[in-house]
Amino acid sequence: MKRFQSSPRTPRSSAEKLMNRAGLTPAQKDKVRKEIIFGNVLSAQLRSKKE
Repeated sequence: MKRFQSSPRTPRSSAEKLMNRAGLTPAQKDKVRKEIIFGNVLSAQLRSKKE
């Protein structure tokens, strides 16, 4: 059985996954999407600076 490589997690894909797990409605997702992506970008930047 061939395994697929998982694509790198981007801030946007992480945000979408988080919102789906939280069960947000489309209207709720529209309201918080930018803030979650921004937080994910900041976290990724801090992690990369640490390395």
